[in-house]
Amino acid sequence: MNESAGTPGRWHKFATAYSALAFITFNTLLAIVAVNLLLYLVLWARDAVMALEAGRAEREIARSMEGGQVFRADGAPLPGPKRSAYQIEWFDYSAYGGDFGETEVAGVLDEFLDLGARGFVYQPWVQFAEPAVQGKHLNVETDARGFPHRRTSRPSATRDGVPTLQIFAIGGSTTFGYNVPDAQTWPSALARLLEGATKTMASPVPLEVRNYGRAYYNPSQEVVLFMDLLRSGQRPDMAIFVDGVNLGPAQDVPQFTAQAARGFSGLQFGGSSTLLDRLGWIPMVRVAARLSESATPAIVPAKAGESRDPVQLAERFRSSWAIARELCRLYDVSCLFVLQPDPVLNYEMRLYRRPVSAGFVAERAERRSFYESLGSPEGVIDLRGLFQAWGPNRKAIIDDVHYSPGFNDFLAEHIASRIDLSSLSAQKGVRVPSVPTGARRTTTGLIDPARDP
Repeated sequence: MNESAGTPGRWHKFATAYSALAFITFNTLLAIVAVNLLLYLVLWARDAVMALEAGRAEREIARSMEGGQVFRADGAPLPGPKRSAYQIEWFDYSAYGGDFGETEVAGVLDEFLDLGARGFVYQPWVQFAEPAVQGKHLNVETDARGFPHRRTSRPSATRDGVPTLQIFAIGGSTTFGYNVPDAQTWPSALARLLEGATKTMASPVPLEVRNYGRAYYNPSQEVVLFMDLLRSGQRPDMAIFVDGVNLGPAQDVPQFTAQAARGFSGLQFGGSSTLLDRLGWIPMVRVAARLSESATPAIVPAKAGESRDPVQLAERFRSSWAIARELCRLYDVSCLFVLQPDPVLNYEMRLYRRPVSAGFVAERAERRSFYESLGSPEGVIDLRGLFQAWGPNRKAIIDDVHYSPGFNDFLAEHIASRIDLSSLSAQKGVRVPSVPTGARRTTTGLIDPARDP
């Protein structure tokens, strides 16, 4: 009797608990829907305002361009849909120099913004490279073996029976020539200087300088690229390595290694998208993602957030140069190593159009420790003092680290003065056979750097 009497009581308690749980669950879901609806309306309004602002900025740019103005009086780009946060923050038209009109320079920035939006292509052994592009100011081509390189001033005309002197320029984004036209990189300036010099030789020879500069590359990555070029069957007469600005991550690995590792994992285990990626359409998730982006700095060459051992960095440079020398000896290639002018080390900070950040100042202190550990390496041309030779009150940097067209000419002059063309030409003869180790290379796939160069 008691058992049967107690049963309805237990069911009543269960029903009451279930009703309470259902009430809480329903109202929680209702609250989530309401919050998402509210956030959707807020995001919609925000996007509408941003679209209006972008349209207004675009009209401002159009009006300015009609009057020939694309940059503010201090050299900053006017905002607009073809301007990135990096360009607006750092680019300085007043540092460009020469006879480059505002519209022309704006066109250069447009093409570099498009280059960054395309991301990097995958390249075996070195992980990434700039993609092939064709433009008015910016052209990345592929050589006969499928390796990307930036267009330089065209090689001099070939002559029957006279082999062309070929020089490879290898380095980081300052060698590639970010934010300057093809003809204004230092490899292009070097090509013009050396071609002029060949005309004074007793037996003039045709000459080509090929630009294999890559964003973010440091000596570790460059020596692997150089080895790959040689194994592909290419045989330059000289390779010039220009380094110093890019030190690389604390680990001796290429930039974006973490992203590449995630992508590789995704290839093995069925997709790399996360639950957050798949739910990205939900307003609450969109807001969370945006807050995360605002709290996370853009991917930049390792600066903030990681400690790098200056002794290890110095050894990174020395060992890479030593390996490159042995490769040059093995394949009968002359080599030249240059410590480049490094704005993080000793460029006058007052010459930037805006005050530099505390992070930049901290990076300068780390950079000094690195160079103290490196010392004066034997067989390396030290051009770190070139900013002072250029003029302590003359601007040489057009953004945060990249050289102006005029300074590229100046740098090329100092490199050219170390090259003996007559000796280089006389050394041409029996070369290591140029038999490639594989078929012509193709580049596929993208690495999204989520950054401005």
